[in-house]
Amino acid sequence: MSVWSELNRPVPQAPPLVRRAEVSCGAWTGLLLDGAYLPIGWDSAVRADLECTPELRAQSLVGRVPHRAVVGRLAAAWVHLGGSPPRRLELLVGPGARRIDPRPDLVSHEATLLDDDLEPLAGVAVTNVQRTGLDVARFVEGAQAEHWLVRLAETGRLDVEAGLRTLADLGRARGTRQASARLRRLRADRRLPRSLGTGDPVDVVDALHLADGGEHRGQMRGLGHLEHEAGERHPVP
Repeated sequence: MSVWSELNRPVPQAPPLVRRAEVSCGAWTGLLLDGAYLPIGWDSAVRADLECTPELRAQSLVGRVPHRAVVGRLAAAWVHLGGSPPRRLELLVGPGARRIDPRPDLVSHEATLLDDDLEPLAGVAVTNVQRTGLDVARFVEGAQAEHWLVRLAETGRLDVEAGLRTLADLGRARGTRQASARLRRLRADRRLPRSLGTGDPVDVVDALHLADGGEHRGQMRGLGHLEHEAGERHPVP
């Protein structure tokens, strides 16, 4: 190879996403402290010169989500919107499916979904904004639910009227009354405040203490419908 060819050979780019398990402890710490990568949650970091998109956040979960599971609730809201992730990765599994091995940073819930409830991102099944909003309204407590609902509404992809109709069809199922009240308040609020940006990184110190682990992520199939949602199942940390 000529000197000219050698000088003009493209320099390999750093990968857009790095997982803590893929590098040594010292290298991981150095990447974060040098500012080359910004932590985005669950032991992953994105290259500092890139916008952290929903696809990158979903990609960071590959290997942590079993093939039979779907990312849901606050974890799904984080995938869509960014910001600091919840402390535990929330996964949905179909009724009767083998439960997910418990981990301190993971919780699973039984739920049934339609294909229309899902949005594949980077090979990971995630509940879409509409289903995520309904689940947050039903199952998340306090101001945290209001915060995420506002942010989901700001995407323009949360149909409040359709959500209210879905909740009405659910009758007296768990959480439907509070969810309906929350969506009605959201509908009445014409002054939605500005929310955090989609690329907000988590704190570096928090990122250095997140736990590793998980199974390989495959395709999700065979879940049913929201109206017949089963009870929750929480693994013991």
